[in-house]
Amino acid sequence: MSYLKMPNPGWDGIVDTGLGDRMRHWTYAYKLNEINNFIYTILVDDYKWRELKYLDFPYTEQAPNVNSNNSVILDDKTHPHKHIYGSKAVLPSRSPELYFGRLTRHTHKGDTWTDSTKAKEVADKDWFVGAAMELDSDIISLIKLKDDVLEDKIKELVKDRIGIHIRHWPNHDSDQRPDKVKRFNYIDKMKLVRKTLDTQPFQKFYISSNVTYDRPATGPILPNFRMESHWLSEVYRDYDVIDYRDVIPDVDIMSMLPGIYNDKLNPKWSKVFDDEGREIRTGSNVEAELFRDNKVMYIEDLYDTKVLRDVVDIFSLIHSKEFISSDKTGPHSSWSEFVEVYRKNI
Repeated sequence: MSYLKMPNPGWDGIVDTGLGDRMRHWTYAYKLNEINNFIYTILVDDYKWRELKYLDFPYTEQAPNVNSNNSVILDDKTHPHKHIYGSKAVLPSRSPELYFGRLTRHTHKGDTWTDSTKAKEVADKDWFVGAAMELDSDIISLIKLKDDVLEDKIKELVKDRIGIHIRHWPNHDSDQRPDKVKRFNYIDKMKLVRKTLDTQPFQKFYISSNVTYDRPATGPILPNFRMESHWLSEVYRDYDVIDYRDVIPDVDIMSMLPGIYNDKLNPKWSKVFDDEGREIRTGSNVEAELFRDNKVMYIEDLYDTKVLRDVVDIFSLIHSKEFISSDKTGPHSSWSEFVEVYRKNI
């Protein structure tokens, strides 16, 4: 079996997994596979694509440490036939029909192959897909929740609610994307959030957000935005709002946090998390013995729950009766873009 291997663009850690950015590459890989009669399996890294525990991605499997080793690099600058025929042709990026072609049937000149050996030579190769394309609603809407009970619960909770995505400022100071509010001006951002919500009087909302007083891509992985210490708490106080914690039972989160977690990849160290999943201490297992009254768990389970939060958030926005994207209250987000494109096919 041959593979289309996926990179992990946008991955900044478990707090910000870059799902929206990764989806553009997965969409491209799916399109390439479709063009070639689905002879490939899309292969993703099991650590950074935890969503596959909860979501069904067609023609996609997980494996440890997926990388470009022993693969032909396919990116926006290099045509894959260069590696086979020595061609220097560079075709337009983001166009898989031209860029990749029907590799099992055509040469880079478009001539039909009659030599099945050459066709098999291409089909047997693994490709590392460093190229991306715009999201396609017909493709991404094929991604489905595996748990029908969870899906039904989400649909019932949000059917009369407006979904809104309120995103943090970009992770890096150098990010130049347009924004309606100056970086870290929380007062003006809250005014804009309230103004946006007030355009929908007497409505109920589902909020998906990563905005805290922590720097972007840091902070708690399972925040409780209703707590007064959170920037968003006044929205929960003054509006009819629910979020992922209304879908994932509190008992499930409380059974995990606060707690001490061991990492199977680094078993000599433990991480201590507070009741919202904020890392408050890292140390050797000997130091962790100071917390012997707490159950020591594996961090993979906590990270899976965080990704479940992401999955719940994105499908709650998808199934809400209306959707307000992140650019109404802040910068553009590939997360909002994914929701908007997916909603075209529901």
